[in-house]
Amino acid sequence: YEAESRHVNLENLVGADLNQILADPDMVAEILDNLLSNAVRHTDYEGSIKISAKEHANYMVFSVTDTGTGIAPEDLTNIFRRFVSVGETREGGTGLGLAIVKRLVEVQGGQIGVESRLGEGTTFSFTLPLI
Repeated sequence: YEAESRHVNLENLVGADLNQILADPDMVAEILDNLLSNAVRHTDYEGSIKISAKEHANYMVFSVTDTGTGIAPEDLTNIFRRFVSVGETREGGTGLGLAIVKRLVEVQGGQIGVESRLGEGTTFSFTLPLI
């Protein structure tokens, strides 16, 4: 609803013909919910968010890319630490979301990373093993 009210375009680039992953569906839903919520929160009016998944080696690589405000380079090293909030928009978060996301990815045998440029947007990518 928040994306719709801000006219943020959500684009699903996940194909239907991908192999299955070895993961807990509830954990994956929580990971994606957190990453998408953050993307919507930090994307300007009429921006866009893309969700993609592709196979690489023995992993599925998921990405959430936004055209939002971006994250300063000096903040990228701490982005997954507990109680860290970055950027100008600090809307009521506890700073736990990305720390929890990292833990949920790692406990399932995956890894998470981030790339960002101020004023251009951010991409969070994480891997989960294929069955």
